[in-house]
Amino acid sequence: GAAMAYLLHAAHSTLEVEQLVGLEHERVVCLRLGRTYDPACMQLDEVLVASSSEAQQAIALCTVDVDEVPDIVATMGIQSPTALVFFYRSQLVSIAAGGQVSNHVYWPIQSKAEFMDLVATVHRGAKEGRKVVNSPKDVLIQAGYT
Repeated sequence: GAAMAYLLHAAHSTLEVEQLVGLEHERVVCLRLGRTYDPACMQLDEVLVASSSEAQQAIALCTVDVDEVPDIVATMGIQSPTALVFFYRSQLVSIAAGGQVSNHVYWPIQSKAEFMDLVATVHRGAKEGRKVVNSPKDVLIQAGYT
């Protein structure tokens, strides 16, 4: 399939990311970190595009190409090729899954329904003031996804 990232809002610098995270007070900010033409990233972007109109009440969605903005990956210590990172009122919201807490979602999100579940969970938890929310999906920690 063709890359869908062009249909999503993109941040092209660390400053743009910081502004988005800092200026959004109502919604959860969701950053998709990855390489636009990486197959796993393209699959995730398809899910994000399919979800974007429905999700926009709850989240501000933004793609970040890690080759273009490498600082963010280094700062957050992200190893996985694609990741979703959530912020609410400038605070990182971590995800508890598979018995451990991660500052990003590194497992594949296969469907719009799965993404919308995740968004609802993060949004609800963040509004309650929680810094860690439980993944709605039971994630098995497999080799290669940690």
